[in-house]
Amino acid sequence: MQYGLSYEYINQVLKRAEVEAVAYNVYISGLCRAGKLSEAIHQVDTMRKKGLHPTKGTLYMVFDCLCRDPSTIYKAKELLERSGELEWELDSFFFNTLMSRLLKWVNLLGF
Repeated sequence: MQYGLSYEYINQVLKRAEVEAVAYNVYISGLCRAGKLSEAIHQVDTMRKKGLHPTKGTLYMVFDCLCRDPSTIYKAKELLERSGELEWELDSFFFNTLMSRLLKWVNLLGF
């Protein structure tokens, strides 16, 4: 229940206030940790619509969350493919994370 109250409060603040990317990063990090991945991705889109550019930290959080679950790892690959369109500056973290998680899931699931 507390998560719901916090979630509503933060959404109200983000709608009314002029906030910087750092505030979104904190919120997105919390959403990822709470397993609210679709809402975290929605907040990245909201940032972009407000003219804020997601930082590398934002992208690392979302990407890492996507790679943690075999049912969402394909979305991580899709994000990599859209990196130019999204104006993401990719580095070795993204590729290393994707590859290590893929290998983990291959070993665990026996592909």
